[in-house]
Amino acid sequence: MTMRLHKGITVVAGCLLATSVVAEELNNMPMNVGVAMRYAEMDSDREYQGSGYDNGLLGGLSFGIEPWESIGLRARAEYAEMDIDSGEDDDGMWYAADALFYFNEKKHYIITGLDYIDLDDSNTAVHLGIGGRQFFNDAVAMSAELIAHQGIDESFTDFTVGVGLAYYFGTQAAIEPTAAPEVAPEPEPEPEPVVVVAPKDSDGDGVYDADDQCADTPASYAVDERGCTLYKDEVVSKTLLVNFDNNKADVKDEYLPEIEELAEFMNQYPQLTVTIEGHTSSAGAADYNQQLSEKRAKAVAAELVERYSVPASRVSTVGYGETKPLSTENSREAAAANRRIVATLTVVEKKEIER
Repeated sequence: MTMRLHKGITVVAGCLLATSVVAEELNNMPMNVGVAMRYAEMDSDREYQGSGYDNGLLGGLSFGIEPWESIGLRARAEYAEMDIDSGEDDDGMWYAADALFYFNEKKHYIITGLDYIDLDDSNTAVHLGIGGRQFFNDAVAMSAELIAHQGIDESFTDFTVGVGLAYYFGTQAAIEPTAAPEVAPEPEPEPEPVVVVAPKDSDGDGVYDADDQCADTPASYAVDERGCTLYKDEVVSKTLLVNFDNNKADVKDEYLPEIEELAEFMNQYPQLTVTIEGHTSSAGAADYNQQLSEKRAKAVAAELVERYSVPASRVSTVGYGETKPLSTENSREAAAANRRIVATLTVVEKKEIER
């Protein structure tokens, strides 16, 4: 039993090391480690030394990665102790390689894969099952699974049901902000030269040409005593709000049109700079939430710079973690609303006063 347990720990440790190297190459994809306890209902036709298997317990370790948005991969090594009809026990190791297909906002999933069952003799099997998970915070989740196992070498059907606890970790790449230089104000336009002519009002603005310093003023605009258009200050603003999935800093495609509108607004007013503010819900540790809010802000900044060609010198980021929630209610909806970035741009634009 000790040799088999050491073998199982070695297998999972090897998976952990190999998958960690692959994850580093794949931009630190989300990963998880976990423990699980399972109950096995063995096929009554399976025998051990002339007696049939009854049931048993399994417990062990797992390591998983999520290289794609809706697909995860997992390796498991579990110590198994089985009851025999004759009253004896049989123990060994149960290894599995799983593919997890997520749906329903990644709360539920379908499990399929291969088993290697090392009890009194060795068997291989394929399996199919369903599972569900519930996150306690951005990193820790509990799962429940029901799996059917169909033998390949021998014809048998076993069932396992169990619960597990997993810790999720991983990062997303982001750009570093650069300081925005001061932008020199636009020079004031030179006034039109005054043309001395016989007293007349060529542009019909109510000011004779001799005194009109702004010729050809549209008749629909109000003018001052010099015949120049009167202006009023009008505040023009643009606000960006992007929400994120739990424990994620990926910018979803549905927000790209809004980010593009912000980029167009900045192109229209080249004197503007923007600060992207990142926020999280209160679930999880405050230090972790602070880092996650900074990653979210940098992810949106990267879209502005890399996808829509806004100069990096005009974009900066800041993370507020969980310190500035939109809602303090303890609900799923409030947590979803607090997982966000916010950016607001305001400019004062001169608008002509109509007559």
